[in-house]
Amino acid sequence: MSIVLIAVLIAGVFLWLERQVPPEARESSPEENSQTNPRAPDLAVTVIAEGLEISQDQHTVTFQSRFGPVEWIKPYTDHENVRLIQAGKKRLLIFAPAFVADCLETLEEIGHRYKKLAIDSGAERFELVPSLNAQPEWVSAICSMVQSEMEPV
Repeated sequence: MSIVLIAVLIAGVFLWLERQVPPEARESSPEENSQTNPRAPDLAVTVIAEGLEISQDQHTVTFQSRFGPVEWIKPYTDHENVRLIQAGKKRLLIFAPAFVADCLETLEEIGHRYKKLAIDSGAERFELVPSLNAQPEWVSAICSMVQSEMEPV
């Protein structure tokens, strides 16, 4: 039985992820796509899924960080989890590339509340991949990114 990878995003990660998509695969510039192209996050996550050798039918993109009654970008993570379970995909692996450090949204909301919702909805397995946190490779990479953007003083 396979596991469905769910990539949880927040709106602010669109631009970075889309820049990972080769220019020839884009419908327009990253700046235009980040807010106007509903396919932008799907294209970007495809790059991640391909790197992990995960087929298209084994991953999806959902959105997190909605607050209050305001309409947010869909599909919502909690709603999509239930939909997938009802469709027979009962083993879910949640990956949140928008969060580089675990926080209340990842640990409490996704890791506890959404896990309980998934199990109560019939999931056999629900796992949350830990964020990068203070992994040495991540710290080194972020330092390199910052240094490459710094102007000499």
